[in-house]
Amino acid sequence: MAYEYEESNKQIVFTVDNESSMNQLNERIKELEEVYQKARLLDGIVISTKKHLSEQERKAKAFDEVKQYALSKNKDFEDRKDTARSNKEFNYFNTLQIANRAIINKCKQLEDKQND
Repeated sequence: MAYEYEESNKQIVFTVDNESSMNQLNERIKELEEVYQKARLLDGIVISTKKHLSEQERKAKAFDEVKQYALSKNKDFEDRKDTARSNKEFNYFNTLQIANRAIINKCKQLEDKQND
């Protein structure tokens, strides 16, 4: 963007002959400083927004993976519980299934909350 102003800036600098030209030069310099400051602020906003969006995307992906894993294991825990060879094994898979259902329910609550 700076190259667009290069020729006009050279002309301004070479034609500084009197006080009015100096005022024009000062105004032009102030204008360029303002443009530069606004561009830096905009760059900061863009970078911050990109970081925030990538973090949100990472969290959403992790949430989907946890939900998918919990849904895929629910039937497995039920089957393993039904074929348990001992009371201890039955209680183990029953506890896993209860915890898994809690995770599934929490995922559904979070999705419903997000959709509202």
